[in-house]
Amino acid sequence: VMALTFWSHITNRKDVIVSYRKVPPAIIYQAVTIIISGLIVLFVTLMMLELTQQISVRELVYEAASAVGTAGLSIGATGKLDEIGKLIIIVAMFAGRIGPMTLFILLGNEAPRPVKNYPDAKISLT
Repeated sequence: VMALTFWSHITNRKDVIVSYRKVPPAIIYQAVTIIISGLIVLFVTLMMLELTQQISVRELVYEAASAVGTAGLSIGATGKLDEIGKLIIIVAMFAGRIGPMTLFILLGNEAPRPVKNYPDAKISLT
C-alpha cells in the first residue's frame, strides 16, 4: 500500500489505484500507522539494547530487527546478551508477534472523540 501510495504521488495521481480499484484513505492511514509503530518499537528496542549491552551496534541492530520481525534469526549475539538484554529481546519478540499497532491500541484506551470538520492546512513540503 505504501509503495502504491508513493507511486501515485510521484506520478501526480489523486487516488491510489490497484487492480482497477481505489484504495480508501483509511487503509493508507492504517498502513502508515503500522509502519511507523513498527519502526518505533524497533527503535526503542535498539536503544534499550544499546544502553544495556556491550555488544557491537551491528549485532544489536540485527538482533533487534530479528526479534521485532519475529524472524528467529541470529548472528550469535543472543548468547552474548545478559539477562536484561534477553528480557528486552523477549519483550520485542512478543511486541512483534502481536503487532505494534495492536500493542498501541491496547495500551491507549481512549474513547473515540466526536468527528469535527477542520479547515484544510496548507503545509509546504518542498
